[in-house]
Amino acid sequence: MKRARRGRRALIAAVLAVAVLQTYLGAAIDDGRLDWADPEYGTTIRHLEQRKREAPERPTVVMLGTSRAKNAFAADRLSEPVEGDQNTPLVLNASVFSAHPFHFQLVLRRLIALGLKPHAVFVELFPLHMSDTSAIYSSDPDRAAIPLNPAKEMHRVRAADLDLVWKYDPDRAALWAWRWCDSRLAPWSIHRNVLVQRYAESWAQADVAGSPKYWRSAISPFGWVQPRLQFVPEGAGGPAEAATERAYRPHTAFTGINRTYDRMLRDLLDFCDRENVEILGLVLMPESSTFRGWYPDETRRLIRTYAREVAGEHGTRLIDAKEWLPDREFIDHHHVIDPGAERFSDGLRSEFIRPWMRRRSLTD
Repeated sequence: MKRARRGRRALIAAVLAVAVLQTYLGAAIDDGRLDWADPEYGTTIRHLEQRKREAPERPTVVMLGTSRAKNAFAADRLSEPVEGDQNTPLVLNASVFSAHPFHFQLVLRRLIALGLKPHAVFVELFPLHMSDTSAIYSSDPDRAAIPLNPAKEMHRVRAADLDLVWKYDPDRAALWAWRWCDSRLAPWSIHRNVLVQRYAESWAQADVAGSPKYWRSAISPFGWVQPRLQFVPEGAGGPAEAATERAYRPHTAFTGINRTYDRMLRDLLDFCDRENVEILGLVLMPESSTFRGWYPDETRRLIRTYAREVAGEHGTRLIDAKEWLPDREFIDHHHVIDPGAERFSDGLRSEFIRPWMRRRSLTD
C-alpha cells in the first residue's frame, strides 16, 4: 500500500515537473528566447544587440530583407571606418531567410522593443512575392505570394505578434490561436530538434544547415551570411542554377500585384514613418541576366511601376540593383559570391549611405 502511494506521488511529481518545465520553456520563448525556436533570428538579434552596446553613439542603418539580402549586404564591410570618412555608421543586416514584409515588420518591432531602433533602413522587394497569381506558396490567389502557414510560422510568432497575423489572415484567426497555444503549451515537442541541437549536440548532427551551431558559424557579428566564395568552381553552379530555375521560373509571369503583399509592404513603410525610421530605399536585389530574362516585359514594367509608386508615396527611392552585377558573381542566378556582395554593398555605401550621413551631419 505504501509502495503504491509512493508510486502515485512520484508520478504526480513527475507530471508536475514536466508541466512546469513546458510552461517555463513556452514563456521563455515568448519573452525573449526566440533563439530556442528560431536560431537564425536569435543569433542575428544577439549579434546586433552586442554591436549596438559597443557603439551606442553611431547612427544605425539596418537592412530588412530575404536570403538574397542576407547573403549580399556585407554589413561588416560597411561598418568598417573608411579612410577620409569621419562618420561611418553602424550597419547591420537583419534580413531573414524566406522572409517577406510581414517578417520585416516583426523584426523591426522587436528591434525597437529591445531599444535597438535604427535611424534608417533599406527594405528589400522580392518580385515574386508581389505576384497575384503565383502558386509558389499557395493555391489561393489572394494568399499566393504570402507564405503565412500556421503549421510552420509559430517559431517566429510571439503573443505580441498575433495581432499582425490576424490582421493579414483573419479567416484563420482561430487556427493561428490554436497553433500558437499548441507551440507554447508543448514547446519541448514542437522545438525539440533545435533544443537538442543547442544543448545536447552529441545527440544530434548539430552543424547541419538550419541548426543553432550552423547559424552561430554562418552569421557574422553584423548579421551578414558571407558567401565565402571568391569564384564559382567549375561545375558547381549547374545544380544550384537548375534548382533555382525549377523553383522560380514558373512564377515569374504575372500581371497584377498581390493585395496582401501590397498591404503588408505599405503597413511596414507606414510603421517606419510613425517610428521616425528613415527609409533609405526600396531595393530590387541583383539578379543574373538569365533570371531577369525569365520575366516577361509586361511583368518587368509592372514591378518597376509598382515599386516606384510605393517608394514615391513614402518619400524614398527605388534602388533597382538588378543589373549591378555580372553573371559570374552569382552562384545560383540570385545569390551572390563574395565579390558580388562587395560590389553591391560598396554601391549602396557610395550612392546612398554616404550621402545620408552627409545630410545628417549638416542637420546635427
